[in-house]
Amino acid sequence: MRTSKASRHAALSAAIRVLDAAPDGNDAEPLLVLWKEWRAAFPLSEHLCREAQQLERYLIGRIGLPAVEIPMSDPERPMVRATDPRQIDRVLGTAPARLAQRRRLKRALRVARARWNAEAAACGLTAAIRSEVAADHRVDELLRIAAVTPAHSLMGAIAKLVVIEQWGEREPEGDDLPWPFLRSVLSDLVTLAAEQQQRPTLSG
Repeated sequence: MRTSKASRHAALSAAIRVLDAAPDGNDAEPLLVLWKEWRAAFPLSEHLCREAQQLERYLIGRIGLPAVEIPMSDPERPMVRATDPRQIDRVLGTAPARLAQRRRLKRALRVARARWNAEAAACGLTAAIRSEVAADHRVDELLRIAAVTPAHSLMGAIAKLVVIEQWGEREPEGDDLPWPFLRSVLSDLVTLAAEQQQRPTLSG
């Protein structure tokens, strides 16, 4: 049975409240230290992604995508929009008879790209994408660290699960990254359970 989005969100919110209430300076649990970094890095990455998307939509609305239209010899076939020089070659072929047309379209594409790059820099899109990429790299780095860092407490295991749950909400189709995470958390919980079982019990 699939968990509803509302119940997932409620569980995630409850886990975040527990983690936020954890005392600072817990050197024995590195995943809580990582959680504090993730708590800042992940929302920043989301914000910068939305900002870049808004600027990109604005620029597309103003000047359109950097592309050229390739006319088809067959009137029944729709015109093809090319955004890459190799696409022009694939559509028109490499026959010498089409050489002049291919060169003309590629020059037009270079002009369109140059205009796009200039306008992207002027409206802030280039800088926004650069910031987004840097933030995404930091998120990816924290994900990799969390996946290989063993939890030393139940709080650490919770932190690891919250990290992957938040990432999974943004990247529901993202490769197979959740599986190493889940195997790692399962190993953590097995270790913690074994440690609890081995602790001597106090007799009355």
